[in-house]
Amino acid sequence: MKNDGNFDPTDIGRIVRMVQVTRMWDAIDEQRGLRSVRVRIIAYRRRMRLLRVAASSAAVVLIAAIALFVNREDMTSIEELRYAERKLIEIPGVEMRLTTASGDEYVLSDVMSEVAIGYGGSLIRKEGGVLYVLDMTDESDADVHEIAVEKISMRIPRGMEQQVILPDDSRVWLSAESQFTFPSRFTDGVREVEVSGEACFEVIHDASRPFIVRSGATTTEVLGTTFIIYNYPEDRMITTTLLEGSIRQSFGDGSRPVTLFPSQQLRYGVDDGSVAVTSIDREDYRAYREGRIVFRDRMLTDIVASLERTFDYRIEMSDDVRDARHTAFTITVNKSENIDTPLDKLMRTGAFRYEIHGNVISLY
Repeated sequence: MKNDGNFDPTDIGRIVRMVQVTRMWDAIDEQRGLRSVRVRIIAYRRRMRLLRVAASSAAVVLIAAIALFVNREDMTSIEELRYAERKLIEIPGVEMRLTTASGDEYVLSDVMSEVAIGYGGSLIRKEGGVLYVLDMTDESDADVHEIAVEKISMRIPRGMEQQVILPDDSRVWLSAESQFTFPSRFTDGVREVEVSGEACFEVIHDASRPFIVRSGATTTEVLGTTFIIYNYPEDRMITTTLLEGSIRQSFGDGSRPVTLFPSQQLRYGVDDGSVAVTSIDREDYRAYREGRIVFRDRMLTDIVASLERTFDYRIEMSDDVRDARHTAFTITVNKSENIDTPLDKLMRTGAFRYEIHGNVISLY
């Protein structure tokens, strides 16, 4: 961008970066963990009003700069300026990418492990395998309702998993190729999130604010409980497994809601609206949070699909394995092991042999 005057347009970027860094300067001590975070939030909240003023001032400078150069032929478009502003928060060493409903994109990395969202109303920090979503607002502040609540989406890549701790301290364990949408902070009356893929929820009890999980054509309402939702679109089946507490599940087709109790599993057919409730051994599903997957009498095709997502491989089955595809197997998979460990267990049944070529596995 050309500039013949004394004003340097790059100052806009510096101002935005300065405001962004100011919002995040109260870094969380990695060694102290979440307990110290809660203590430091109190002091952080006292600075929120000043930060909002600073953000507003930066916005005024940005608008003034745009007005100053709007008539110049070499003026960068408003859209380009907005894009540049968003790009300021992107840093090298990307680990997690978050997208808001308004189109903003935030990147968490080894270099910068936290971002402020909604004019500082929320702080999101990545620490190891855990993503903390912290509500930085003060309910006693008269202006608290003016702070925007952003819907944030994250997608877990193949071969990865992610634990998220929400503003109310509820926990979510997300498997590979899952998508999770949550608010930057919970407001009065309800706590609502959306998920596809596989997720285990450990919900903090709050009778005044039900916890709602939307997944495809199902809606699960809880007060405080532990359950797993399995909903990969290609499976055309949504499975909800209850480990503790109770939940009430309703369906998009208007059929009667179903209440589940511990050790029960509900399977909802996406295509035909069928509902089936069965009893399960919940110890098999508790293993999920310990990094293990228990397959009990599951078809080989189901196991292969899970292995592909968990270990980020493509598995091809030859015609020689046709008879084994729909054979039921029982096997426990440890996510910390290499993929050849579960494949060796399956191979010893005589169902197939396998070869690994790079990122492709051939069963024959």
